[in-house]
Amino acid sequence: GIGGDLRDNTAPYTDSVMLAADSVPDVNGTVVITCADAPDPALESEKVTLSFAQGSRNFSASALPGKTTSVQLPYGEYIVSSSECTTEDQTVVATTEVSPSSVTVETGQEVGVDVTFGSAQTYSAIDVSIGDLPSLESEMLHVYLTLDGSPLMDFYSNDNETTSLRRLPDSGTVEISINAISLNNVRYEFSPKSLELAAKLFSVTFGESDVQTSPVDTTDFVELPIVVQSDVTSDQDISVRIEHASDDLIYTQKVAAEAGTTPFS
Repeated sequence: GIGGDLRDNTAPYTDSVMLAADSVPDVNGTVVITCADAPDPALESEKVTLSFAQGSRNFSASALPGKTTSVQLPYGEYIVSSSECTTEDQTVVATTEVSPSSVTVETGQEVGVDVTFGSAQTYSAIDVSIGDLPSLESEMLHVYLTLDGSPLMDFYSNDNETTSLRRLPDSGTVEISINAISLNNVRYEFSPKSLELAAKLFSVTFGESDVQTSPVDTTDFVELPIVVQSDVTSDQDISVRIEHASDDLIYTQKVAAEAGTTPFS
């Protein structure tokens, strides 16, 4: 027997014993993903992403149409889902279905899932760019689209900005317009642009050559003084912005951050 309590002096034992493992045990199984042929030639090189969810853990894998892909996953039960298959510009899109929708992965074993496609759908895509417009660099421009004369969609954009519009109808005449804007008594109007839609990506740019300017009729306008009340003096300016509620008139001006009156002009 052992005389005494080993817990009183453990150093001779804990310092002389080492436990080691030759390798981490392999607890993975294999999932074989068989993907059907693409429903459209444009999708043949586009990957489908599969998600294997196990509680709070999620594993993903990619598969190409018409190919078989094997992935290693830790053992356990998984809920399986798949993404749609789409070109980068989303002009050709197909839904997918994975079967079975749940699998059990066992260590060292294979289990299969199949991915099939719905019919491919085609769309138009438009990248709308607003170029460098120094006079309007601080303004949000209202862009709107009509399709065959009927409203389609609208959005707001700054200059030097591109807005990507996806999954638009693949036929019809679309007109892209920008609402006129009046800034500091100068009216800015934009020439609209038209496209005959098709299942492809279009790029449209509005630049300075698309802008026409004209003076705003200031008859009967009044001078508006800006009164600053302050007990301190600063070398910083205050930006003041006034917008008319109904006539799309905008005025901006910087005034000194000190007590005094500045005419708004």
